[in-house]
Amino acid sequence: GAERAWECFSAMYRNAVKPNLVTYKKIIPLIVEDDAFNAAKALSLFDRMIAEGIWPDAAMLRIMLGVCSKKKASPFHLWARALAFYRGLEREHAHTLDTVSYSAAITACEMGGDWQMALEIYETQKSRSVSVAEVAYTNLILVTSAHAKHHLAMRILDDMVEDGVVPDLVCYSALIGGCIRSMRWDLVVKLMDEMESIGIHPDAITHRFMVDSHGGEAKKSEERAKDDV
Repeated sequence: GAERAWECFSAMYRNAVKPNLVTYKKIIPLIVEDDAFNAAKALSLFDRMIAEGIWPDAAMLRIMLGVCSKKKASPFHLWARALAFYRGLEREHAHTLDTVSYSAAITACEMGGDWQMALEIYETQKSRSVSVAEVAYTNLILVTSAHAKHHLAMRILDDMVEDGVVPDLVCYSALIGGCIRSMRWDLVVKLMDEMESIGIHPDAITHRFMVDSHGGEAKKSEERAKDDV
């Protein structure tokens, strides 16, 4: 486990044994395996590796992309580092990017609220004919809907269905929230009907998205009213 791996790593330094790239590639995944909140510790190890003059290969960059895109690690704001690792892969090892790597990068965009980067990654992935995972579609819908880009979220939903992936409650709930932000009540009704037709029933998750979205629109209306005074 993580504790044992850390003990072994510390023992290497006590015995003046310098770890190499292989050592770091083995220990970092173990550290975050037990607890995603260890992502910050894993990142500090990566930085230590660089400081020691050990340069990461494509596999190491993919490991760090996955580590920093874990949603449980979001309190540490590691999503920006995740995207930095993605850019490094895109720049030097684009041919190694796979479904998991693209999904991790899109997850990082959702964590950071960067819908434009998320779409850019998605389009790049599609242009290379790399299959898109369900979690990537969900995060794309989440981030575009959160920024009232309902037309983009609807397009992604269409791509998702065309790809044979069935949208779940979270996807529909986020879409409904995005349509509320855009004041597209006609689409809200359409999506609610569509949900019911395929056996997905609105619940507390849907209600939360609707309340959050409506609250955001109410705040905007208040601000507009103040500006008009």
